[in-house]
Amino acid sequence: MLSDDDLLFCNPVSGERRGTAWWRKNFLSAMEKAELSVFDSYGHKRTPHSLRHTLNTILLAEGVSPILVREYLGWSEDSHKLTKVQRGYTHFSVTDMKGLVDTIDRVFEPILKRGMEE
Repeated sequence: MLSDDDLLFCNPVSGERRGTAWWRKNFLSAMEKAELSVFDSYGHKRTPHSLRHTLNTILLAEGVSPILVREYLGWSEDSHKLTKVQRGYTHFSVTDMKGLVDTIDRVFEPILKRGMEE
């Protein structure tokens, strides 16, 4: 039975986090299935970290609060650029996070379905 504290991407036998080799291999496989180039328009090789930038852009374009996006992506406190007062007045409920996850699911569902059909 899964709990809220379980790791999303872990070795099913040991329960340990997946390593960089696993991420690289599966990321490249997913890019191939989605028929996406491994290189961006500037010629830079895409990496799993590129997904953070993509997700950030999509969520902001969908109107998700920039502060909520930063919180979700786990950016350090320094990059929040929030004052102590603003942090004190900024609270995220379970409903806010559910809405964010629903947005992610809605945006990526067509890509995932296309990958499953192949």
